[in-house]
Amino acid sequence: MIEKIRRHRAMQISRRRMLVLSSGLIVGVMGLALVGCGGGGDDGAAAPSAAASQQPSTPSDSPPEPTEIPATPELEPAGPIGSASTVVNVTQNSDFSLTLDQDSIPSGEVTFIIQNDHALAHEFVVMRSDLEVFDLKLREFTIDPTQPGVEFIGSLTQAENPPGETVSLTVSLAPGRHLVSCLADSHYQQFHEIAVLQVN
Repeated sequence: MIEKIRRHRAMQISRRRMLVLSSGLIVGVMGLALVGCGGGGDDGAAAPSAAASQQPSTPSDSPPEPTEIPATPELEPAGPIGSASTVVNVTQNSDFSLTLDQDSIPSGEVTFIIQNDHALAHEFVVMRSDLEVFDLKLREFTIDPTQPGVEFIGSLTQAENPPGETVSLTVSLAPGRHLVSCLADSHYQQFHEIAVLQVN
């Protein structure tokens, strides 16, 4: 009888130990699960998102605004041509410079007497323009005849103005600022063979 009671108590103790072990395992698994979930939440809270980490762009980071190039002003219509008759002597020098014997004349008929002292043939072109010399647009080594702000009045070709010769060109000039130049073979572009004539 005593032996049966001992066996019964041993079985009860064994069952209690198994229950305790099982409970410990369950608590441990649940603890790991909670730690895993909590760890993920902490990482998400600590690591800033990509959008939050980006600094807002400042004005200095923005691309610069394109510079607007001012349009070439249109040339004012020419006024009435006067009745004066004037002769202007022009020298096309050997150093590619171009000189006039006067730089201001009255409006009317103007005869240019052109002496070509250079070893090369030259053009001789008369234009009306308020543009500065360096504001004239070029096209294929010469002044662009289609640009606003320039009116071509008259010209001599290279064949008409050979080296060592004296030739003439007669035109009617209205009041305004005029330019005379050689536009052949990039003479204007490279040597700025040009002069200003004011017509009053």
